[in-house]
Amino acid sequence: MEIELKLLITRRLLHRVLVHRTVRRCGRGPSRSEALRSVYFDTPGFDLRRKGIALRLRRKGGGWVQTVKGGGSSALGLHRREEFEWKLPREALDLGVLERTPYRKLFDASLRRRLRPAFATAFRRTAVDLAIGRRTRAELALDVGEIRAGRRREAIAEVEIELSRGEPRDLVTFARTLKGSLRFRIGNASKAERGYALADGGFVRASLRTQPRAKIVR
Repeated sequence: MEIELKLLITRRLLHRVLVHRTVRRCGRGPSRSEALRSVYFDTPGFDLRRKGIALRLRRKGGGWVQTVKGGGSSALGLHRREEFEWKLPREALDLGVLERTPYRKLFDASLRRRLRPAFATAFRRTAVDLAIGRRTRAELALDVGEIRAGRRREAIAEVEIELSRGEPRDLVTFARTLKGSLRFRIGNASKAERGYALADGGFVRASLRTQPRAKIVR
């Protein structure tokens, strides 16, 4: 289960997050930065979206990671989802591994044939580990980049606080300590939801370049 809190913030304020007194007090170890490029897949009719499922292939470091997320809930910026991940040797979906998930019946032969790249994201993530109180551990990540669907673009400028272990409510308490000096909005839409809105012609906001071109291994 993935549990995270999402905060939307302006780009000009992002640099102030890591030097905030609360982050510095709770931070454990140095920050780290990496470029992440992802392609999200669905059918032309967005069958996965209608079922609340996101299928993603992400370039991370020197390799690729395939992720499927589904179910869960979102309230007051706190997102809870089932998440399954696999490291892959190349830029190609491996749909066979989905047989090991609760969504295996959904990914039948008909749906697999119709899968296409739907939209993409490209952003730089700067992250630091947090110790919140005695028991809660989390990762704070600053994401800056864009969502791309065809010719449409929408900016990404957000803070994600993902629970590693401990109490989800501690993430909310931690975020409240930031709000006194940092102006942000709670984000209830995931990058996938924003990408679908963009692909649909909706606008949920936006800047980088990534082209949906990944292959599919059936």
